Amino acid sequence: MKAYSYLKLDKVEEAKKESAHIHNQDLDQKIVAYEKAKKEVEETKKQVEEENKKDQKDEKKLKSLADQQKKQEEIMKNI
Repeated sequence: MKAYSYLKLDKVEEAKKESAHIHNQDLDQKIVAYEKAKKEVEETKKQVEEENKKDQKDEKKLKSLADQQKKQEEIMKNI
């Protein structure tokens, strides 16, 4: 439970240490999934920032990216 708590607090390194200590394969998979989801959220945020820097903003693209980011963040929360 301690390792899952670390993951929920975005303390991935601590979660990895706990997982290595208890040798829990399910937890290892959750950590990998969390890291993947976090990376996707960061990439989406970069895309939103780049789109916002443009003189002619594509509002449909911005809305799509915002929706995508919300879904990704929800996935992170549910891990």
